[in-house]
Amino acid sequence: MKEHVLSQTENVKKGLKALEYLMNRPVGNMVGLGLIWGQPGLGKTHFAVRTCMERGYVYTCLEANDTPKILVRRLLQSVLVNYGMGDQIMLQGSTSTLFQRLKDVLNNNTTEEHTPVIFVDEIDYAFGKSREILFGTIRDIVDHTAAVLMLIGMGEAREKLMKLNRHYYARCNYFCNFKPASKADVKQICSDISDVELDESFKDFVAEASKGDIRDVVKMLYSAETTAIQAGQRSITLQEFQQLARAV
Repeated sequence: MKEHVLSQTENVKKGLKALEYLMNRPVGNMVGLGLIWGQPGLGKTHFAVRTCMERGYVYTCLEANDTPKILVRRLLQSVLVNYGMGDQIMLQGSTSTLFQRLKDVLNNNTTEEHTPVIFVDEIDYAFGKSREILFGTIRDIVDHTAAVLMLIGMGEAREKLMKLNRHYYARCNYFCNFKPASKADVKQICSDISDVELDESFKDFVAEASKGDIRDVVKMLYSAETTAIQAGQRSITLQEFQQLARAV
């Protein structure tokens, strides 16, 4: 299975459009804060990780026990490594010191041709009232730099952000909702990532059975590949898969 392929689904196209919008915004009047949200299994994290790898962006993920200092230190380390400054890593000091260092690195690497982009996954960890300060740290980054911060959250993320703090919600300049993949999208993914050739009936079956959940698509494709390879085949039809699966 071609794990590193990013199929150009409607969700991916919407995510790239969100990035383009924020990167081309009037920097003096708008901060580069966006939110991608949607139910689990729709490819949000895969989109973020693959886009970062392909374009040289930074990806990080909030964790349950993060504090502002831990978040800023992790971001600083990732940004320094991303810009080839790993040998200059300075991660000691107060939260304020680390934040100033992060701000300087982002601003020093911002040009007319280059805008720093950071994806922050699992943003839902910042929505608890006791953890609002985490989102304040993210707001400070976009307020003091020209960087784009694209947040990734679950299905209620947009609503949770509004409830958390209307000022923070208003700072977010692009909302992108990932939805279940269409039949055409699922069939495209099947063609793009499968290492065995699948007939149209199998692709139709995957599209219907998965209900647009990308994780389920991947699981079914893995089962198809495994079944075909064990049978010594480089292609498989839906009928063959069902017969071989019953024989196991």
